[in-house]
Amino acid sequence: MLTWSLQNVPSSAGTCHGCGAAGTLHAHVKTAHQADPGTECIFDRCSECGSLSLRGRMIAFEHLYDTDEALFVRSYVESSGGLWEMLWPVALLADARDRSFLEVGCGFGFTVDWWHRCMNADAIGCDPAVYSAVGRKLLGSHIHNALLADVPEARARQFDLIYASEVIEHVDNPVAFVHELAARLTPRGVLVLTTPAAEFVAPENSDHTVTAALAPGFHGVLFSEKQLGALMRQSGFACVETRRYNERLVCWCSAEPVRFLGGADAALPVYFGYLADIVNRLQESQSTGNDIDSQQISLRAGAAYRLYKELVLRGQAAEARKWRHAVHRDLLLGVRSESSIEAAIDAFLATADGSFESFLAGARLHLPQLCFVEGQVAEREGDAASAARWYRRCEVATRWIVAGSRLGNIEASAFVWSAIAGLVRTFAAGKQVQELQGAAMAIACAVIRRDSPYASVPDPVTAVNGLLQAFAAMQESGGNHFSGLIEAMQQQNVPPHPLLSAAIALARARHAQDILADQALAGRIADDARKALDLQAETPAGRWLGADVTASLRQALTRYVPAPASFSSLFAR
Repeated sequence: MLTWSLQNVPSSAGTCHGCGAAGTLHAHVKTAHQADPGTECIFDRCSECGSLSLRGRMIAFEHLYDTDEALFVRSYVESSGGLWEMLWPVALLADARDRSFLEVGCGFGFTVDWWHRCMNADAIGCDPAVYSAVGRKLLGSHIHNALLADVPEARARQFDLIYASEVIEHVDNPVAFVHELAARLTPRGVLVLTTPAAEFVAPENSDHTVTAALAPGFHGVLFSEKQLGALMRQSGFACVETRRYNERLVCWCSAEPVRFLGGADAALPVYFGYLADIVNRLQESQSTGNDIDSQQISLRAGAAYRLYKELVLRGQAAEARKWRHAVHRDLLLGVRSESSIEAAIDAFLATADGSFESFLAGARLHLPQLCFVEGQVAEREGDAASAARWYRRCEVATRWIVAGSRLGNIEASAFVWSAIAGLVRTFAAGKQVQELQGAAMAIACAVIRRDSPYASVPDPVTAVNGLLQAFAAMQESGGNHFSGLIEAMQQQNVPPHPLLSAAIALARARHAQDILADQALAGRIADDARKALDLQAETPAGRWLGADVTASLRQALTRYVPAPASFSSLFAR
């Protein structure tokens, strides 16, 4: 739970961890400590540079998962490790293959292993966290479970490329950290950093993603884009390029201009080849009679899932089909049934008891996301009924995994709303009005109440599109289904919300000509939207509607409803 209105929280006299400015720091957001929910964490915003500093003591990141190392490793390799997000900032360099590579804070070691196998064998990674020791066992000796100073292979030498992804926010002295890395670069060397963006920590963004960026108790500082670039220049780099990608900052620093590829996607074939190599290498080892342990099977399963997912979502259906068996083979644990994979998944989900231990005993942690991906495959093949079944499985599996897990599943919590939007499409195609009402209610309530059984709320684009399609299909079906949904929301005390009101207005404007005649309804919708906008400064629900969404809705209202004038100015406030 994030608290934004902190006028009653006293300011603190201290030093900004980002720019070093001393003075009064004002509380920006408050939330519970990630490892100790009974402890509050306050982040102060610096008026000089805009960075956020944790008020109080930060604890070392490697202690986050001390209580269950095996679970964290399994979650990371099967689901939570965002491999492509880790790889692309360094894959973007035009001359990547010509560079020796050092990764500081390599975690499990996927990025340095990819570099070692696919780009340049002269690659070293280090991290004191316990899961890097598992990475060394599973991936190779180029991964060191140690601090940089304790890695013999990295002493007394320099590297052409040094990478520290999501590390600087954990260190006590960011300036000294950058200076140490800079000293280890060759004259042509490039330093690449990624870190959460302070600018993203705002009420209009998803609570779930903001909390992940804050990592309360484990991140000492979140740099602003301006201050991260300033720090790099103050550290002696002549060429600094800092870019913000939503909640993430990426910074490339060197003595001379960095040459980039036209886009990171140019490196996708190499990434796909790396994932395929993991799957094939472990499968070949097993097929030749060698035993592979549960962690190796988790690694193989996670690589196969990521490869299949990326190929499907990027429209490479023919190539994706080649890996479907590999994904399904390791999906369920202890299942050697002759039944179809769908029947086996349904049988497993029928046992859902809310216990995370039960989920762990029966399935891989990417099960919810894979069900969404399979729904996408079925929908693109024109099989709406099959797509609906897969999307339902995604929803059920996400609820189960979120209910019992301390780790959660960020990707599943994001994909589930796309799955629910997929259900809206399939329900609309099949004219399943009651089901449409349920899906629309789920989206609307999550938007307004900022809560759901999936530990997330839908992003504005997904929410608007899902609501528009549901409302339109209900109107086209005739009867009082559309009015019935509005009445049901009123019965559940769903408060006014500008996004919901605009979606209703747009749906009626697009698919029913009675919007101009039904002035009473038009007036009620406009009044609800205005009331909600009046509360915008006071309620999280109102603040959720950001400026970009407001502008888009205003344009859409103007396009679809040229009259009455009240609609075109609905969001003019």
